[in-house]
Amino acid sequence: MVRTSLLVAITLLLAACGGDTPGTSGGGSSSGGSSGPGGAESPEALVEMARGFVAKEDFGGVVNLIAPDERPLMSMGMIMLSEMLPMMMGGLGEGLGGDEAKDELEKKMEPFQKAMTAIKKKHGVEKLDMASAGPAMMAGSPDEAMKWVSEQAPDLDHGAFVGDVMQALAKLGDEASGKASGGFNRLSGELTDVKIDGDNATGKIGGKPGEFRKVDGRWYFSVKNSMGGPGR
Repeated sequence: MVRTSLLVAITLLLAACGGDTPGTSGGGSSSGGSSGPGGAESPEALVEMARGFVAKEDFGGVVNLIAPDERPLMSMGMIMLSEMLPMMMGGLGEGLGGDEAKDELEKKMEPFQKAMTAIKKKHGVEKLDMASAGPAMMAGSPDEAMKWVSEQAPDLDHGAFVGDVMQALAKLGDEASGKASGGFNRLSGELTDVKIDGDNATGKIGGKPGEFRKVDGRWYFSVKNSMGGPGR
């Protein structure tokens, strides 16, 4: 029951923060991200690069394949996950199994919370104004979320940050980290039906709609439209 509750909470939180977890599971760790400009010379090459990063469990590397101005969305998801998950776990434990289950969940969360404290300090985001994040989340607007992260942490390396958080999430176990990595894994699925229109392109990735954008001559994943509020 405890493991199931943990999985449900992570799934709900990632969905609220924009994660797409269609049931594909990944590994329980991350290399912590890859620096560099990212992108590829074509959508096909981009998906191939994503496949390589996913195979290495380098989810930070996958983030660097997302359009640069959209990467704050990924950091927003990880920030909200780190803030909400401990509180949600406590509530679930108390509701499902009383004090004993609550204590078990809190003990399970300790390594994750300690790791997150170190990660936030490392990336300079330990003093975020979380009270101001509410409107961005409630509006369900990717633009508002990107604006909030960019204002709060203008110099944040999103790939490295997300990679480190994924590594910390692995401390909760393979089941939890595998569910969290589902959205990244989806970007490495089979690419079909590519249609290019100037600096924008669409296609199907693993049978699901995908979007691409060309920025400074390089192709990137565009995830903003798939993260925009209820029903998307």
